[in-house]
Amino acid sequence: MNIKFNQWLVPAGLLAASTSFAGGFEKVIMFSGKHAGTAGAAVSSVKGSDSLYFNPAGLAAGESEQKWDVTANFSPTFPKFSGPVTHDSVTKESSRPLVPIAALATSYRATPDLSVGLGLFSTGGSKTSFTVDPVAAAAQYSRIGNRDIKVDLKILEIALGAGYKLTPEWSVGAAWRVSKVSADFATFDQHPVSFNAGALSYINLHDLKDTSYNGFRIGTEYRNTDNSWGIGANFRSTVDFTAKGKANGAADAVTSLMTFTDGDASASSSLPMQLSLGGDYALNDHWRAFLEGSMTQYSHNKYLKIDGHMLTAANTKQAITKNLVLAWHDLYVVRVGTEYTGLENWVLRGGYIYNTAVTNKHYARATFIAPGSGHTFIVGTGTSFLNKNLDVDAALEYGMASATVNVGEGVAGKYKTNAYALHLGSTYRF
Repeated sequence: MNIKFNQWLVPAGLLAASTSFAGGFEKVIMFSGKHAGTAGAAVSSVKGSDSLYFNPAGLAAGESEQKWDVTANFSPTFPKFSGPVTHDSVTKESSRPLVPIAALATSYRATPDLSVGLGLFSTGGSKTSFTVDPVAAAAQYSRIGNRDIKVDLKILEIALGAGYKLTPEWSVGAAWRVSKVSADFATFDQHPVSFNAGALSYINLHDLKDTSYNGFRIGTEYRNTDNSWGIGANFRSTVDFTAKGKANGAADAVTSLMTFTDGDASASSSLPMQLSLGGDYALNDHWRAFLEGSMTQYSHNKYLKIDGHMLTAANTKQAITKNLVLAWHDLYVVRVGTEYTGLENWVLRGGYIYNTAVTNKHYARATFIAPGSGHTFIVGTGTSFLNKNLDVDAALEYGMASATVNVGEGVAGKYKTNAYALHLGSTYRF
């Protein structure tokens, strides 16, 4: 049996979003009861406060007698991961926890051409855990006992933006992003403690936190005069994180068990640059089609860097220094959606998303998104109240990805990820 303890079992999702279903630190649809229904293909058509996330140019797009709008979204997501952890082809399954994803935003039309907006939303979240018994991998490590490997991630973003209408058809916009990350994770490794390189060890990093102030989005949107078609583009800048917290753990040196209490530690990574381009087209008076593509530069994420120390029983510092290999691939996403408005006061929506694999097969983990392409299916609907000043929308999402890693490529076996999500949203204009 081929046991590979020299590869860290590090959860995907540390320092950014990794619930499902794209890879790296991203979910292909984070939230939006309305735009989730058309596969998140919103870069050419979004209006109002949702624009802070999808394309800030949409803040100024369109015409409205109301100066204010307020949007609230809630997207409970239920992911499940499975794959080999310590043995080739010995599969472990995670639970299916609730990952709450939410957004609240408002926008104000200051002049006919200028609008501003402020929003608070989840840009990701992941919650996964496995119980691993190292005895089953190597009996001499029995003292370390059953341990949980886990990830519990939250990332929140505050966005302040403005959109300006250059012409009746063409608008531009920008948003400043403040990103706050918090995460806990625990994992096995053969030698995280530098003085004892031969020991199977367990490390638990917790209360990791960081805030980044230098993110931004810029976008543009064009809609022709009769609203029969539109195009849009959105650019998201890279945001770097060094989340600081505490670390404790244990090391089984074959003849004795060493335990470590909390010391200071940090983990560093990036939520990389993203570029989206899309359009929509009216097929007839009631049907509209949406198409969008995006690229996220995950090849930028070659490592996850961990630094810090733990404390021995004698209160001596033991260093942790490790560049965990990710070697991720760039993420490409294609979104196809449609919307039907032929029913009185109701809208029907549907969509499909294809994404390429981000996870490298050589460094696949059971807590990573499976190292294969992903497929996401969505249906949605919406209606209006109060003279069409209040919109209420909902969508159902199912995503899946799977891949087989062969012996010699990494920890061999079948990796699977799937997730259900319910997207709920409402917008009130006044």
